[in-house]
Amino acid sequence: MATLGEPLVLSRHDISPKTKSTSRPLTASCSKGAKDEYASIGIGGEGISIIDLTSLQPDAAALLGPETTFACSPVSRTITDESGHPLRQTYAVTESSSADSSSNVPIISYWTSSAALSSLEKHRTVTLEKPVKALYAPHWQPASLIVASMDGDILSFDSRLEEATVPKKKQSSKRTLISSFIFDPSSSSLEWKHKEPKSSILLSVIQDAKRTSLRQTFVGSSIEHGEELSIQLGTIISASCESSSCISFFCKDGTLSSYLLDSHQGQLFASQLDSLRIRSFHNESASLLCLGSTHILLAGVTRDAGDIAILLWDVQYSVLLSEHRLPTPSNLSSLARETLRLQLIHCNDAQSLLIITPDLSLNRPSQLPAGAKSNVLLIPHTVPQKSSLANVIGKADAGKAWLAPLEDDKPDVLDEQRESILRALSEALQAGNVEATDTIFFDWVTEQTAAVKAAAKAEAKRHLAVALGKIPPDGEMPEGMEIDKEEHLTDMDDVLLLLDQLNKSMRIAIQGNDGSLTLGNLEKEFKEHEDRKRLTKHGKPRLEMIVSFLSTLLDAKLLDITQYPATHNVLRQLYEFILPQIAWLSMLEKLRGPLEPFVVADKKGNNKQQQSYVDNFAPKQQKWKEKKADSYALTVGLYQLEEFTI
Repeated sequence: MATLGEPLVLSRHDISPKTKSTSRPLTASCSKGAKDEYASIGIGGEGISIIDLTSLQPDAAALLGPETTFACSPVSRTITDESGHPLRQTYAVTESSSADSSSNVPIISYWTSSAALSSLEKHRTVTLEKPVKALYAPHWQPASLIVASMDGDILSFDSRLEEATVPKKKQSSKRTLISSFIFDPSSSSLEWKHKEPKSSILLSVIQDAKRTSLRQTFVGSSIEHGEELSIQLGTIISASCESSSCISFFCKDGTLSSYLLDSHQGQLFASQLDSLRIRSFHNESASLLCLGSTHILLAGVTRDAGDIAILLWDVQYSVLLSEHRLPTPSNLSSLARETLRLQLIHCNDAQSLLIITPDLSLNRPSQLPAGAKSNVLLIPHTVPQKSSLANVIGKADAGKAWLAPLEDDKPDVLDEQRESILRALSEALQAGNVEATDTIFFDWVTEQTAAVKAAAKAEAKRHLAVALGKIPPDGEMPEGMEIDKEEHLTDMDDVLLLLDQLNKSMRIAIQGNDGSLTLGNLEKEFKEHEDRKRLTKHGKPRLEMIVSFLSTLLDAKLLDITQYPATHNVLRQLYEFILPQIAWLSMLEKLRGPLEPFVVADKKGNNKQQQSYVDNFAPKQQKWKEKKADSYALTVGLYQLEEFTI
């Protein structure tokens, strides 16, 4: 069951009048100690405070002076020293404007502390060339410290800041790192091209003037960047990601967008979940935090009451699981609510930090009301390990007060069969029988799966009959016609040769296309549509025919192919080549809506062609789209090659 407890005040800190208006007055991070967990808090104009999250008492501190500004959150970790005792390492990047240092130049510092010391002992400082966005001291990689710069560049140091490792390939400096997240490859669904003990994977959200991109970076004995994945987002206010690879973004227009990530050989793939539009928030104040599976914690300052709302969502089902509201801290109550800024920080499965500060770009530090402070709260929570239907039963309307309709929201039109299933599910839910609900739903899924597989098998037989010359390309399978799949390809060396040739032909068909698009030439489009059954196009193999034949071959010889080791290499080549194409087609599909008005206008330019399209092409195309939509609705089938059917 998902719950939010009453927040506890962990600490309050004065805001130095010398704090820079471009920085946060307070930042923090959480990490595991030898026995307990603790928070490392960077306080502008003061120093570093380390607080034990079990006793809620300060454990160690370092005073750095009134001129100190933190570029990012300080980080700590606990290691075992040479004598076998626990030793805490603490790192921070500061920007000092004092006379004895270069103005605005980031300086990274290294301290240690032990159970016997309440103060941090400073060991070394290093001046950095670029402004810093984030700092990481992963406990699974104890010999490294990882630095992410504002332009998205990544470098790492050894734990004593004596040696640095730079990327093999430099990145463009004309971009901005919005957020970054670090994962242990052994416990994350994200994977790299090769495995290395005591390494990390860094996921970066990068923006430039044209796009938002996700990038995976391997940090081990070397630093390697993967290919970037573009996503469509507005102005990002807050972002979060966790090890099961659900990444979420809260944008300035109130949209909460979430994606499920996967990766193969360093290549990222994203599957978008339904977006939510949050209302009643001062959106610039909000912060979100991924808590595991598809559970998202969202905090913001409300427009109506001016208090702080903490919402726990399951974005898989777009359902609000729990909410809690608390008053604005009294030491900030005299400030305009839209000038407050919140920051959520993950501690562990049972609690998170909430930092409440004024935005210094809107409230000059020297002009803040007397007594204004930065506030650190501890939020207890209980979150299910996995998203499930049982956890959201009866809560479908819980979040309505917080949601505004999306521009592209349209009422769903369900057929009679789906309406019947929904009625049965509703009756079972009202009776409180969760097991019966699961049985009804998954029995229906099994039935639909069988129907789709049967249709796919029949289509495969038809394509095989075409390939064998038993029926014409546009012909239908006569009832009772048998196709003997085994009599034609009995030698696996022949199958291997055929697979290799199909692999090469597919690459020629895809890579040979220059990707150019032309408008205003429907006559040529209609002619190519009439010739779509030809085996070649512009002298090259037709992709439709290659995919169709490859699907048929795999369907007919799957068991033999998987048991024949010589075919494994070409199968891997096919897999690695096809995955990026599917991702590209998924992005291209998003252009259908924006480009549709231009297509309609082009059709109206020629009445004869328009009528020919309506009479001959459109009905068939619509029927084909409906058939494909039904088959993809459940994502069923042995192969994902159908994604290439155009």
